[in-house]
Formats: sequence, C-alpha cells, structure tokens
Amino acid sequence: MNTPSFSDPRREREWQAQERGRLAAAWKLPAGEVDSEAQVYRLMAEVLSQPPVTVLPPDFARRVAQRAAMADPGPESRLERGGLWLSVLVLAGVALFFGLTEGGQWLDQAQRAFPSAGRMANGWGLLFVVCVGVTTLTSLFGGGGNRPIAIRQ
Repeated sequence: MNTPSFSDPRREREWQAQERGRLAAAWKLPAGEVDSEAQVYRLMAEVLSQPPVTVLPPDFARRVAQRAAMADPGPESRLERGGLWLSVLVLAGVALFFGLTEGGQWLDQAQRAFPSAGRMANGWGLLFVVCVGVTTLTSLFGGGGNRPIAIRQ
C-alpha cells in the first residue's frame, strides 16, 4: 500500500480512517470491530461496492439526446447568442472602419515586410481566409455540426 505523506496530521488521520473503513468492508468485518472514525467509511465502501439499484433502460442515451435536441434553449441562451452577434458586428464594424481609414498604411507596410507575399498568394490566400472564416462563423452560430441531423426512434 502506498502511504502518502501529509503535512497536516488531521488529513493523515482522516486518510487512515478511510483506509481502515475500506479494508473493513473488504474483509467484511462486523460493525462492532471497526472504530467509530472508520465506521462511516466502511458503510460507504459497502454501498459503493454493490451494483446500482436501478438499471438504465437500453435506449436511455437516445432518449436523453432526443430531449436535449428538442429542449428550448431558454432566455439565457438567446441573450448570450444575441450578445455574441452584437459583439461580432461591433468588431466587424471597428475592423471595417480602421481598414478603410488606416488600411493603406498597413498594406504598404505589409508589402514592404513581405515583398513576395503578393506573388505567393495570387488570389488563393484570400479564398482560403474566406473559407476558414465562413466555416468558423457557421459553426459558431448554429450552422455547424453541433446538432444532430435526425434522431430515429
């Protein structure tokens, strides 16, 4: 048995009581032979070692998934989604504003920093960025694969 080292003597006593209770349950000692500190842990170990009283039906996961898919997201979820859309629109507006007012300077600096970028991208870079952006936005805002297509009964 690996005995951990404790800096607090209370934690060590508690751990030892847990171990005595666990061993008493494993050895099936009667309640009178177990000290009062370990008795609670002996009962817990006995209860946890038995199979559950109720058995889940075989279609439990399907039913839970169906209920989750049909559930109303509630006002909090709608509020969060609205706030997220508002944040995205504000960010897009700020980016558009600064892109139009300061974009020429940024573009000149980027072309000086990366002179061969224009030849390498030749249109495909912009297409890649657009595809990644559309995919990300559709997955974030409900168009992605986060919902089941159909649940069959």
